[in-house]
Amino acid sequence: MPLSDFLLPFENIKFASEEEVEYAEKKYGVYVTDRRLILYSRRGLLLRSDDIISERLDSIHGVKYKEGGFPFRTKGGVRARDS
Repeated sequence: MPLSDFLLPFENIKFASEEEVEYAEKKYGVYVTDRRLILYSRRGLLLRSDDIISERLDSIHGVKYKEGGFPFRTKGGVRARDS
């Protein structure tokens, strides 16, 4: 299924990353909609499957990130507010 099948009614993509990010040792494309932060990837060569992680924007408390490469290395991630 394409990413559009996972969008809510009237939800619009506002930003799409050009490069993949790594989360939980898997690579994802990053999409920001008017409602959610979405990490999305299609996995598999023969048997394709969708891997999606989403978090409501109003539940995100902070964002951290990690950039790898020479000579600097920084870290990051997304932290949701406690309910």
